[in-house]
Amino acid sequence: MAKRTILAAVGLGAVLAGATWAAGLGPQDVKTEGMKVTVVPLKATVEIAPLEVLHGEATMTVSGGKPGWNGPNHLPKVAWIYRAMKPGSLVVRPELMREMIILAEKKDYLVDEDWGTVAAVVSSTNSGQPWHFKYDYTLSRLDLIEKTVEGKVVVKAGKPDGSEPLLPETTPGATALASVYLSPNTTTLTATNVNLIDPSYNGVPTVSRGERLQAVREKLKAGQPVTIVFFGDSITAQTVKDTRDGRGSFVDRFAKYLETAYPKSKAVVTPTATPVKPQEKEIVVVKAGVGGDDTVRALKRIDKDVLAHQADAVVVMFGVNDENGSAGKNNVPVDKYRANLETIVEKIRGAGSEPVLMTTSMKNLGWSGTSGNLNEYAAAMRQVAKDHQVCLVDNFEAWQNAPKRGYNYMIYLDTCLNHPNDLGHEIFFQGVKAAFAGK
Repeated sequence: MAKRTILAAVGLGAVLAGATWAAGLGPQDVKTEGMKVTVVPLKATVEIAPLEVLHGEATMTVSGGKPGWNGPNHLPKVAWIYRAMKPGSLVVRPELMREMIILAEKKDYLVDEDWGTVAAVVSSTNSGQPWHFKYDYTLSRLDLIEKTVEGKVVVKAGKPDGSEPLLPETTPGATALASVYLSPNTTTLTATNVNLIDPSYNGVPTVSRGERLQAVREKLKAGQPVTIVFFGDSITAQTVKDTRDGRGSFVDRFAKYLETAYPKSKAVVTPTATPVKPQEKEIVVVKAGVGGDDTVRALKRIDKDVLAHQADAVVVMFGVNDENGSAGKNNVPVDKYRANLETIVEKIRGAGSEPVLMTTSMKNLGWSGTSGNLNEYAAAMRQVAKDHQVCLVDNFEAWQNAPKRGYNYMIYLDTCLNHPNDLGHEIFFQGVKAAFAGK
């Protein structure tokens, strides 16, 4: 089979290059028109079913302000689902005079259709009383295009979901060719909707310099006391209640894995607090994650929250809040971020612990808090890891490679901002697991 160099669209401007696909397809082999997808080499065209338009209603008293991703008033079924509301579909009426009056946008209320939030214009004579809202919306869906044993190209429609649509399983004996991602309110397909699938790609983040953790592995195998600190932001701090499957964040998943991999030892997960000294055959896993933290804030608490634990290894993941910003400016500039990471690495090693750096997840590029250059932060972390010979888990690369598994990176974002859902945390977990397992 000839090797093909492709550009697989991730959506919202991000692309990958240089992959070899098991199905032998490149972007030039797939065409879209309306809601149809044509696989050119197979001379096959399939029709993708449109998203079902759903209807929402709510009655509530609305406060004033400027609507955006964080409120002030959230409409059921569409809030926190990026662009779920059908543009122009919102109708607002006073609850007490629902059949007589339609309120006017900008005069009586403001709406952010992207985030499904509303606010009252406080100078309106209708403000301060209950309002009735009616609107249309759609969920998202992920369909699978496969070639059957008989050589026929067919579509398997996925199950609609607000933020985490799953790819249907490939029929036994069939070949998965591509997925079609229908984000909310998709009515026409483009190349960014189609993800070419590489069945040989397992989705596990690349691990570099894993040999740096050999001493920790030996202690784990021997059943000796081990402490592993996870140093990060709100992603690291997420708990079981933040996930649908009940398995918790990547830290919780890793702790459960440790008990499976080392059944003679017990894993204890603890928040950042008074250091807990592990006993024989005990693995202490410390969640040192604080919401909103960037590398500047992290350095202010590293002594108390991290170094005091005298850990065997410290897994470091920052970046999403450093990159935050607007008007082309980052919260923490890339050069400062790189310097802060170097200081963090030096402090961890100075305390006798082994650092592990993890590039972070991708973010919604349509969010006002996203500057759009998170790739530069991932590159900076890779360089620090290389310069200082630190074990690196490249999560960002794995998120960029999501199309190889048939997924768009937005499906991995639970809040549609920067928090991962079950699928996203599973990527982080698989990367940490690979690093500590030496694979």
